[in-house]
Amino acid sequence: MEKGYILEVKDLKKFFPIKKGLFYKTIGYVKAVDGVTFSIEKGRTLGIVGESGSGKSTLAKLLAKLVEPDGGSIFLLGREITSLSEKEFRSLRKNVSIVFQDPFSSLDPRFTVEKIILEGMELVKKDKREKKRRVIDLLKMVGLPKDSLERFPHEFSGGQRQRISIARALASEPELVILDEPISSLDLSIQAQIINLLIDLQEKMNLTYIFIAHDLRVIRHLSEEVCVMYQGKILEQSSSEEIFNHPLHPYTKLLFSAIPVLGKKRISISSTRIISEDLFKEEKLCRFLPRCPEKKDICREKEPFLKEVSPGHFVSCLLF
Repeated sequence: MEKGYILEVKDLKKFFPIKKGLFYKTIGYVKAVDGVTFSIEKGRTLGIVGESGSGKSTLAKLLAKLVEPDGGSIFLLGREITSLSEKEFRSLRKNVSIVFQDPFSSLDPRFTVEKIILEGMELVKKDKREKKRRVIDLLKMVGLPKDSLERFPHEFSGGQRQRISIARALASEPELVILDEPISSLDLSIQAQIINLLIDLQEKMNLTYIFIAHDLRVIRHLSEEVCVMYQGKILEQSSSEEIFNHPLHPYTKLLFSAIPVLGKKRISISSTRIISEDLFKEEKLCRFLPRCPEKKDICREKEPFLKEVSPGHFVSCLLF
């Protein structure tokens, strides 16, 4: 692993079998994550953006070692973790945590807030008194009062529940926090509060974030680096400034066209679908070919691969 990277991912893959018939014979695979490669430095934020079904959440679970990959490597703090057993990974697990999209289902309704946060300290070597003090500190950090300790999740609003989820994620004092659509289920006013909280926590604790979202405006606000994902593959990757000022891949441009702009008609992403994607499930061609408004004859001949087209700007497209 290169110096300075807290996480490095190489050719990561996760395929789910498609079974059919009386004997559930495998007839194909859903390639949820297919050859994903990226790295992130300590203290920075990598944004991963794409439509629903692009593989973002599966990628998040792979990085947190909640599901096992079918191929590729993940280096966390310099150590390759995909081959480690759960017992071997135990000493590293506290360094990575995840905040899920839905704060209503990710918190155990039977547990008090104190017990929920203490769960996150399972691998932290502190005595009972120190842990209690840490729980109170975490509540304060995420903007919740001390009297929240003995209350249950159903007593809180959606935004407050997500603050509890963030406190639990920080309980193990992680180096890396994976944020899987952490604000998408919240009201707009609450979204802004959670975003500001995440920024503040990152500055105070020097946290590294992987922020997964479908909202480009949020990604632009939070991320230094951006990966654009589609059907399991990264189609474009660069700095946030570069990718928002000079998008290259037709899919990235299509995502940008769907951003609401005052006085401008919003373009529906799905309206550009012109060929059934079923025709391309097993062919080794560009995943975006059926929907691409810029496709050429060469696009029907071979599959593109991610390549550097300018310093630090990578794109998977045969037009470049």
